[in-house]
Amino acid sequence: MVMCIQCIESVTEMFKEIRNSTEGRFDQLFLETTRLCKELEATLVMPRKRNLFKIPSDIPAEKHIEFYYRVSIFLPSIDQLIQSLESRFTKHKVTLKGLSGIPSFVVKQPSSDLKELIKLYASDLTSSDSAVMAELELWRAKWLKVVPSLFPKTAVQSLAECKREIFPNIHRLLSIFCVIPTSTACVERSFSSMKRIKTYLRSRMSEDRLLNVHRDVLVSVDEILEKFAISSARRL
Repeated sequence: MVMCIQCIESVTEMFKEIRNSTEGRFDQLFLETTRLCKELEATLVMPRKRNLFKIPSDIPAEKHIEFYYRVSIFLPSIDQLIQSLESRFTKHKVTLKGLSGIPSFVVKQPSSDLKELIKLYASDLTSSDSAVMAELELWRAKWLKVVPSLFPKTAVQSLAECKREIFPNIHRLLSIFCVIPTSTACVERSFSSMKRIKTYLRSRMSEDRLLNVHRDVLVSVDEILEKFAISSARRL
């Protein structure tokens, strides 16, 4: 979980850096795209200009296209990626504050984050808020005397260093952190699989598709008419 959250934060910061230095990054990307288009004998085009979209006529056409792809494609895509990451992993950031029980985090966390941690897991703790806060401060003081290179790096390692008799609430928090999943997965429901097979085929079924089901079978129209004619009489 710790590594996952750190990777998410790193990716988000990387996209924000690209967003802030868009000209340098986009220029490299646009040059590479132009080179590939020349190799593939393709042409970079842009939609027909509307009346409201005006660029000074003294700017070359190549700059028009570059400006369009930067403003209409590149920047919105980066913004969408940043927004999706931040909205998707908002709860993970809250969990990050809960990592205050890990020594490498507890020595850096401000008291405000420790209070939010207590409120977040109040129903799982057995002591009052003030008692838990005092226990967290004592846990922090213990690790401030230790060389940072000897700090436990994960919740599992921290749990092994935490004595339940001395730090009962810290032990409970670390136990919770050890079982928090990075992601979730569930088995696909059967009817959703059948929906893809049945509904799509039935709604898009036509004569050509029916014939393509068994390509090796030759269907004769005369044989079908003859078989239909000798069958029992039908009431129309």
